[in-house]
Amino acid sequence: MTDLYFFIKLMARNRLWLVAGGLLSLFTMLCQVGLIGVSGWMITSSAVVGSAAFVGAVAPATLLRLFASGRILGRYAERLITHEAIFRSLTEIRVWLFARLIPLSPGRLDVERSGTLLSRITRDIDALDGLYLNVLVPGAVALVATACLGIFLGFISPLLALGVVLAFGLAGLGLPILAHRSAKHLVGQSKRTSEEL
Repeated sequence: MTDLYFFIKLMARNRLWLVAGGLLSLFTMLCQVGLIGVSGWMITSSAVVGSAAFVGAVAPATLLRLFASGRILGRYAERLITHEAIFRSLTEIRVWLFARLIPLSPGRLDVERSGTLLSRITRDIDALDGLYLNVLVPGAVALVATACLGIFLGFISPLLALGVVLAFGLAGLGLPILAHRSAKHLVGQSKRTSEEL
């Protein structure tokens, strides 16, 4: 985790782009939740009241269009901004890395061929784009969206809100921890088996 924190600090020079991408991702997620909620409301109301009585309801149809348009535009803008943020951050990391490698190049890096070393470095740096796009943004959006959903449901039923937040917490934190422990256990078993052979 300390190694990841070091790279997060290097990425922080582009914090405005990173935060803007996260906010757009949150906006898109909230539009998706709103779209699903209004759709469910329309379907349920049509079933209970009857389609003839529900046809004149303008507000749900307007909300559907609003949330659908917001989701489409938000997703497009989020892709643009998050990728711009990660490309800028990777540029900062590459510049930082090569500034430290150049003084070592005459003597200390001769143990490996220059092409092999360059390939390994670029591959490792390119793997860092997943840190922001696949770990930091989805994790932060999931936390904020769960908090917003818990607050909204708390006005309806505090017990329901607690149950939903606990279920989301178990799915978002409990299952990854369980999977990590299971993977460590399997790795330990395979090492013991290979040593016995």
